[in-house]
Amino acid sequence: MRTCGTCIHEDPAAEKAGVSRADQDAFSVDSHRKAIAATEAGIRTVGLLQQLASGDDTALKKDASGWTIVKPMTAPADQNNVNDIVTNLATLEEDRVVEENASDLKTYGLAQPRMDVTFTVAGEKEPKRILFGDKSPTGVGVYAKLPDAKRVFLVGTSADTTFNRTTFDLRDKTALKIDQPSVDSLELISKNQTIRLEKSGAEDWKMVKPVQAPADYVTVQGVLGQLSAAQMQTLKDKPDDLKDLKQYGLDKPEVTAVIGMGPQKVT
Repeated sequence: MRTCGTCIHEDPAAEKAGVSRADQDAFSVDSHRKAIAATEAGIRTVGLLQQLASGDDTALKKDASGWTIVKPMTAPADQNNVNDIVTNLATLEEDRVVEENASDLKTYGLAQPRMDVTFTVAGEKEPKRILFGDKSPTGVGVYAKLPDAKRVFLVGTSADTTFNRTTFDLRDKTALKIDQPSVDSLELISKNQTIRLEKSGAEDWKMVKPVQAPADYVTVQGVLGQLSAAQMQTLKDKPDDLKDLKQYGLDKPEVTAVIGMGPQKVT
């Protein structure tokens, strides 16, 4: 089989030898090889540069507690999303070589790659890097190459969704870090009143403000469950964006929740 640009032709030599197109295709499938050598357990840092989409430049680092975003800010990372990236890096395969010595990378969207992924592996001094360009015209793959090579190959279309992620996509979006079993007080402050609830036993809650009365356990746990499950939909990272809280209705909040966990309080 030979290639010409983005086209694939049957190999005349193979035809003369009596090798059918089906056999050639089977050989192509069997001859897949890893796009870049790495093991999932060995990957320690990951950098994602979205050059033509969001423009985000995100760096992540792994320690004993898991993955953390370290650029453009320090923030907890979404462990599932980052582990998905790491797994795909370790298992990424070349589906097919398109051109061994590509002279026009623009044809494949690789003159200015859409995605530039760099990562480091434990025990290796030099980082590894792979560039991703356009999807193939038939939509069966994404063009990719290594930075110091002219060899262009196709990888699976899953690369487009796996690596094309913004900094916010990779951030832990949990709005409030709450260890629900440890919560021993809940205060809901509004313009009209303050409701304070305190835990008096393993499954007993009581209201202490505005009146003293037993509280409904299921209702209190339901409120705490909603607070702990709250997810950020978007995020203002720039301090300048937070100068005027009035535009968000947060200069005078409708309700303020204060969750107590022993000496710790979360608002």
